[in-house]
Amino acid sequence: MRLVSVLCNTIGFGPVVRLGVRAEMFELMAVAFRICFQQDQSSRPEMMTTLRQCLSLVILAAIFAFACPNCLPSSLVGKSDEELLHIMLGGKTESRLREDAKVKTHVPERFWEMAPKDAALALIQENCPTESRKSFQFVFDLPEKAVPPAKGEVGIRWRCGHCYIADEGFTALRYSGGTSTLSYSRVKSLDHVKKTASRQAIDATRQLSLPEGSARQLYETIWWLCHVRASKKPEYSGFLVSTGDGHATFWVSPDVPRTDVTLYFSDTIGDYYTNGIDESLYASFADLLLNRELEKRGANLNEPTITVGRERPLSKAERFVKETEPPDPHDATASRQWIDQMIELLRNPKVAFRDHVIDKLVPREEPSRYPDQRIDAALIEILNDVATPAKRSDDDSFLKRWTAEAAARALAWRDRAEVFSTFMILLRGKGLSNSMEEILDAAALIASRHAEFRPAMIDWLKDHPHFDVIWRGNFRELTPMLEKMATSSPDESELDLPEAIPKKDASRHSHRARAILMDWNEIDPLTKLKLDAILDASRCCFFRLPQFMFAEYKTLPPDQQKVFREFVERLDKQGQYAISTESLQQLFASQQADTATN
Repeated sequence: MRLVSVLCNTIGFGPVVRLGVRAEMFELMAVAFRICFQQDQSSRPEMMTTLRQCLSLVILAAIFAFACPNCLPSSLVGKSDEELLHIMLGGKTESRLREDAKVKTHVPERFWEMAPKDAALALIQENCPTESRKSFQFVFDLPEKAVPPAKGEVGIRWRCGHCYIADEGFTALRYSGGTSTLSYSRVKSLDHVKKTASRQAIDATRQLSLPEGSARQLYETIWWLCHVRASKKPEYSGFLVSTGDGHATFWVSPDVPRTDVTLYFSDTIGDYYTNGIDESLYASFADLLLNRELEKRGANLNEPTITVGRERPLSKAERFVKETEPPDPHDATASRQWIDQMIELLRNPKVAFRDHVIDKLVPREEPSRYPDQRIDAALIEILNDVATPAKRSDDDSFLKRWTAEAAARALAWRDRAEVFSTFMILLRGKGLSNSMEEILDAAALIASRHAEFRPAMIDWLKDHPHFDVIWRGNFRELTPMLEKMATSSPDESELDLPEAIPKKDASRHSHRARAILMDWNEIDPLTKLKLDAILDASRCCFFRLPQFMFAEYKTLPPDQQKVFREFVERLDKQGQYAISTESLQQLFASQQADTATN
């Protein structure tokens, strides 16, 4: 092997070795060289012929390596967990670089030791984006000798449609010398609640006493904050809003009357400077400061102070679906009766929880648990109802489309190949959700199992690339397309395009494409399964593992299976990347089931 490497370097093809050409190829050439030099000198012509053949192999390998380096089998065996995660999930992106460059919402250093006027100005300045900070200055709209009132109140009564902890709340600082207080409420609503009941819950605040010095510092800082103005308007005149924002009524008595504002729940509040330095920005900074003070004094803002309303009671049908234990499939009588009732609900379009019915009839852990053909017939009816143009409309209800996607997923799990054409009708036309990921994944699963459908699926994916579906279906025929889209390393910056669903004919831009190629090129079985696990765990929108992972896991010897299980446990503990290993438990459950059967 050393001789081959020396010769390669001598003739200028040293990079071939570094590009990852398989060691087996070089070992074969090394054997050929040894044969050459072991031959009798009288066989010199034969030796020269063999030598020329070896050099030809080297040249061909070099051409292949330079032309298609991503195709070459390689291995990441020996890499640490952190290195594997970085290789597969790390990498620069244009959006991530911009996000990292943003000023994170923060309170300046030594903020509470500053004079209130200086603290207010520092808070505005330090959270301002760098480019905006260069274009204008911040000034106060008050005379030089102005002073804050001797007492007053800061109030924020807010509501948030997206919050999980609480839907509404109230925070109020009442500054009045030695009797100052800080009050708050966080109200969680379970169901429709009357306005009077909701208001009473919001007003039932928890109250904390504040030392006069702390209350003065907090009140005067917010008061000065509300008198900061920009020297000129931002160059960008658009108005930025987000679904993550809340709505509030904000006031600072006696100067700022009650005003309806947008409350920015953002870790980069500087994004909103483009809207101008206005009451919404004041309210958002005031909310930040008041919450910091509450947390400093032991308030747990991650739990509601009160819960109002009650959960909607389940109907008799819902209780049957959600609370009844599915029967043993070997009990024919009980199974048939249960399936009769479930199918009746499944065929009723007015039932809002038909996706739960499907999940019970076709459990992801064992999709064929109930082989009753009537289940498949009912699922196909649901799918056809959405796929038929005469029945489908652009305003099909969300629940109807959601149910159809659940039916498609279940039919694919049960390997009902005859519905593939229906899947393709839905993918090629209007209908279902914009992404249609469930339909696409179902079609890909069928195509990965049935060779006759594979060409149609590959043609569709060429025009509508979806990296995770390509990987899960093991559609390696699309390797050339991925090579055109893949970044060369995590150090290359990915363009601003959706990571999983790129544009057709996109140039080298995607870290996901690179990660899939690394996975496909891996030759070490254990390392290959680790890469599979990272790819699957970094996409939590799928319900079942790719089938090839079950086969790969079962072929590992017991000691390597143990190493892999420990690897999955470590994945659960890492925090840098968005990882969900729930689906990987299916591998271990299948092993336990096989062990119990044997």
